[in-house]
Amino acid sequence: MSFRIREYHPADTDSVLELWDKAKSDGFEPVYGLAEVLASCQKDHAVLAVSEGRVVGAAVARAAHEQGWIVFFSTLAEYRRQGIGSSLLSALEARMAPLGLTKLSILVPESQDESGVLDRAGFVDKNHLSYFEREIPVSEKERTIL
Repeated sequence: MSFRIREYHPADTDSVLELWDKAKSDGFEPVYGLAEVLASCQKDHAVLAVSEGRVVGAAVARAAHEQGWIVFFSTLAEYRRQGIGSSLLSALEARMAPLGLTKLSILVPESQDESGVLDRAGFVDKNHLSYFEREIPVSEKERTIL
């Protein structure tokens, strides 16, 4: 199976949505919301793996200070273990390195087992870390404006 890695283009939005939906149906619980992923595709850094004209994988990230954060990383199940994940991560790193980043990080839900490709790509599992999140409620003033 051959594939190529290329930049995201706005016409790829449907393909990224398809990857997102497929990942969710396979039990992936995303850390970042779809709106954040699509915004990063448009404004930040996104690379896609394409095989026979079909998008089969994506890696999307944003830079924050000296650190890059991967907000979406997925490969269709039938295309895994073929080097696509490693190629996506390498391409993403190559595009972000000129920004002067010192780290590239990813938060992975326990239900997603991407440890093999992440280990091979040089990522280190920080077992003692947990991700906490709190939604900020909309104020009454903002509700009135809406």
